[in-house]
Amino acid sequence: LAPIMFGDETFGDRIYNESSGDNDSNNNKLGGAGAITASGAPGLPPDDEDNNNSKKNNENYQNEKQQKRFDELKDIYNKDNSKTDLEIDGQLIKQNGGNRYSTRIYESQNLSDKQIYNYAEELAGQPLTKVKDGIYTARLQDGTNITLRNVSNSNTGARWTIDIKNNPTLLRLYNGLNKAEIKFK
Repeated sequence: LAPIMFGDETFGDRIYNESSGDNDSNNNKLGGAGAITASGAPGLPPDDEDNNNSKKNNENYQNEKQQKRFDELKDIYNKDNSKTDLEIDGQLIKQNGGNRYSTRIYESQNLSDKQIYNYAEELAGQPLTKVKDGIYTARLQDGTNITLRNVSNSNTGARWTIDIKNNPTLLRLYNGLNKAEIKFK
């Protein structure tokens, strides 16, 4: 399936641009078409070594964001921890309901659909794959399945739900917590 695009950027492009401090993807970059390299020669494609370093930096950045997200989830699902709120895109999102065990409901009126989608991708640490309209999924190397969906059978009024299944961190937290839900109203 084709990667999900945000304007003219993919998830990887966006994460790389954020991590390198370049938020304007239209700027000429060193080595880009028409750029002048340090030697004064017209821009050539970067060496494979430089390309590999960029990929490693991007991967490290994605892994750090993903770890931060799962650390937050571990806190909000730990009944002995008083933390209940999530920080998404610099905004503190308040929990408003759910059950003691697997479901957390958040007031997300200040978040756009794109911000919720980006949050789900940060949890996945990779681009989500569109299954069908309103359903996106990713399978992680550790066996975790993450699904973002805007369809629901419950009466919670959620516009988006993230299902997290078989995550080793959450399974250790509560023996048998093989499915956690984060609902955004």
